[in-house]
Amino acid sequence: MNLSMMNSARRRAVLRDYRLDHPLSEEELVERLIDTELRLRRLEALASAKNHPINGPRRHHSCEAI
Repeated sequence: MNLSMMNSARRRAVLRDYRLDHPLSEEELVERLIDTELRLRRLEALASAKNHPINGPRRHHSCEAI
């Protein structure tokens, strides 16, 4: 459901919950944009078939080596 379909009380509540009920400064907008881009990159990495752990690809150890 988009905001135009909500009643005014619900719309205000949603905007308040997302801290959008007041005008944001340019600095706040930039911070949110950067945060959103970082989250998107993390999600893309998780969805990617090329995703590897931070420490590199996992190495399979046999039980005998331990």
